[in-house]
Amino acid sequence: MEAILSLLSTYELFNNIFPGIIFSYILSLQNYNIIPNKIDVYEKLFLYYFIGLIISRIGSLFLEPLFKKLKIIKFADYSEFLKVEEKDNKIAIYVRVNNMYRSLIIVFFFNFLYLLYLILQNNFLFCTLLPKLLIILSFFFLFVFSYRKQTEYIRKRVENFQINKEE
Repeated sequence: MEAILSLLSTYELFNNIFPGIIFSYILSLQNYNIIPNKIDVYEKLFLYYFIGLIISRIGSLFLEPLFKKLKIIKFADYSEFLKVEEKDNKIAIYVRVNNMYRSLIIVFFFNFLYLLYLILQNNFLFCTLLPKLLIILSFFFLFVFSYRKQTEYIRKRVENFQINKEE
């Protein structure tokens, strides 16, 4: 097990496996097990990775462009970012964290939709699921604001690097 985990990069761990585990766990709290219990740890790890990979791609392909279009986030110029990335070794860490926030937004959004579906399916569940719905919604907004703040921080870091380079 340790050998497999050592092959995974930090990016893969935090942006694929971690969101896959959280997504699956929250669903399991609603008695919906997306991962079968009777499989071994390696199969579970693979499925968590795959689920997280899908979540990450949805965030990258749909959420990020939507947030750009709605002007919730604004990226630095990509060519300038690449120049800064060569000289600033910490920026890759900030981008990795930013991508994790983006994936967690999708995790909580899909879990919110699932809880909403359960409520609409059975009105009697409204009172029991409302607290969970509000918690999931608060996590969703927490990570939306975190993603926005982290993106802004990265953009300002790139811009400040350009300003300092010119002086």
